This record gives sequence, C-alpha cells and structure tokens, in this order.
Amino acid sequence: MFPKSALSIVAVLGASLVGAHQEMVKPVPYNYVPNKIDNSPLLADGSNFPCKITGDYSVTTENMMAVGESQELAFVGTAVHGGGSCQISITSDRAPTKDTKWSVIKSIEGGCVADVDGNLSGEGASTANPYTFNFTIPEGVEAGKYTMAWTWFNRVGNREMYMNCAPITVTTGSSSKRSEGKEVKKRALDGYPDMFIANINGCQTAGNKDIRFPVPGDVIEYLGKPANLIGEDVNVCDEGSPTWGTAGYSTASGSVPEPTASTSTSTSQPSVSASATVSVPVPDTTPETTQPSEPGTSVPSSTSAAPTPSSSSSSSGVLTGACSNEGLWNCIGGTSFQRCASGIWSETQSVAAGTECIPGQSADFTVKAIAMKPRMLKERRFRKRSHAGHVHA
Repeated sequence: MFPKSALSIVAVLGASLVGAHQEMVKPVPYNYVPNKIDNSPLLADGSNFPCKITGDYSVTTENMMAVGESQELAFVGTAVHGGGSCQISITSDRAPTKDTKWSVIKSIEGGCVADVDGNLSGEGASTANPYTFNFTIPEGVEAGKYTMAWTWFNRVGNREMYMNCAPITVTTGSSSKRSEGKEVKKRALDGYPDMFIANINGCQTAGNKDIRFPVPGDVIEYLGKPANLIGEDVNVCDEGSPTWGTAGYSTASGSVPEPTASTSTSTSQPSVSASATVSVPVPDTTPETTQPSEPGTSVPSSTSAAPTPSSSSSSSGVLTGACSNEGLWNCIGGTSFQRCASGIWSETQSVAAGTECIPGQSADFTVKAIAMKPRMLKERRFRKRSHAGHVHA
C-alpha cells in the first residue's frame, strides 16, 4: 500500500485536472513520445476506435513479452475518475481497424486504474500513477508479433471509454518449465472472448458504478469495493444498446470454456492493493500465479479473523454496521460475500456462476471453481444467449 500522503484524493474533479486523464506508458504504446501525451478518451462517436489511431501505427518501442511471465501495466496522469473496470486484449493485427477481432486475456472489475473515490494529486498529465497492475500472455499463444490493448471504463465522471495500444512481440520464454514437460496445446485467439465496447457505440454504462463485463474471460481480478460493482443481473447498458461492437456482449459463439471441477484456481495480487481473483484456466494448460510487481510487497495470508466487536451479524452470516478491520472479507455460505470498506460492512454480492468462496472471514478472498450440474450449465448458457445484444453483466 502507498501512504495516504502519496495518494491524496482530489474529491472534486476540478479544472486543474483537465487533460490529466490516464495514458498507458508500460507497455510502450504506438507513436509514443514522452511528455507529449494524448490521454483523452475515445471520441464519443467511435471514429478513432481502436487505439485513438487513424492509420499511423509507428513503432517507437517493441515490447518483448514471454508467454507465462508477469508483465507490468503502468500509467501516467492524475484523473483516475474513481477507478473503474479494465480489460487487456491482444490481436495479431499490427494495424488494427474497427473490424479487428480483439481477444481478452484479462479483465479487472473495479479498482482500475486506481482504488480511490476521486482523483490523485500531482502535477498533471505527466505524473506517474502509483497504481500498477500485472498480466501475462497465456500459455498456448503462439510466438509472433501482436498488438496489445488496454481499455478502461471510468466509474466517476462522463461516460467514456479509454484505450491505448502497444506493439508486442510474444516469445515462448522459459515458462514451459512450469508445465513439467507436458505439451501445451496452442490456443487460437478466436478461442478467447471479444473485447467489451461501450460509451462510443450507443450503449452507455452506469455512472458511479464499476461495470461487470458480460464475458470477462478466464482471468478476472476484483480490485475495487464490492458495493461499487453493478449487480450480476443488472444490464451493463444503463442507457441505450450497442449499434456496433456487440461481440463482447454474448457467449453465443460458445468459444468461452465453462468452469469444471477439474480446473484449479490461482490467486493474483496487484502491486498496491489486496484483491480477489477468479482464474479459470483453459483445459490442458497450466494455471499461473501472478506475483506483486513491487519488491517487498507480500501476498496476504488466508488466516481468519474474528468479527469486530462493533459489528452485528444475522443467522445467515451477513455482517452489518461498523467494522474496524479495513479490507477484511466475509464469505457467506460460499455463495456471496461482503467487505469491510470505509469502516462499514458493504452490501453482499454474489460470487460468479460456477464458483464458490470459502465461508468465514479472512484477509484475502479465495474463490474456487465448482462442478456445475447440467441444469446449471443449461440455465447459465440460456441466460447469456437470451440477452445477446441486450446483455446483463
């Protein structure tokens, strides 16, 4: 955790923060020139989607990434707009267009690009954002040249979509040692879910809420306050519906694998805040464990803590009222959870379909995949198909 003095929150989005939005600086984007930053959101009509680039994909730095090795995602800018939700996607196109198929390799729901209520203090657009994140190129992605995209849907402020893209070269690296000699199946990029697109295509997300992605993919991190997440059965389009870019709203293609009892989960931690991660690995691949990027940052243990004296609980295990163990998680019956946030227990949230948490209170939040009965799988698929084009997150 960074000290509060280093992360002073500017609660009011004042004029001094105009132009101090976020820009990805690691990996290094296309056309990157230090101190000449275009950190604005995508245009509301989507005319500069993708990447805020309309043709010139000049490579200033080729970002080398080995499969399975932790990569850092870093930004500059102070206007973090209360955080939000992000996705990391890749494509084999080195000059992406509006028709490019983007493959989501990680989703971050809440707490991205910072876990604060307003903005950060600093000198403006060139100020480094102390919150950094991690991702990996999944096992099975073939070596070669790709484009990586970061997309962000801010929680506070205008309904916008931010995006930067970077040229990357994927190598096989030494990660294959972790597979203990087992052959890793290659996975085509079309086997990953499509990028979620909103606020530039007719679908407008809700203000003051962290969105849940309709199809988040195999690796999901929850970094924000549970109370800020929209409900699982709430339409991700608070207003309107998408007129284009609808592929990220539905699993009708059937390309996203369902959780099974045989798959294991991994827990990953960001460099500045504790998190709960659900990672459902692809069959025949080896699950990964992402380590904090900052030296000396330790992963919280899963030791249980007793309820705080100021809290009251019901027979169902739900805690209410004040709490003193900031950040403490409470899993209720394996199916829902809440957190001690800002000195009070949050409202309960349901865990994702096909997963369960370990009942009780703990400093970290462990979620594992469970076996889903045929009826559960059928109902889950039906729900996603029935909302295609008008999807609930």
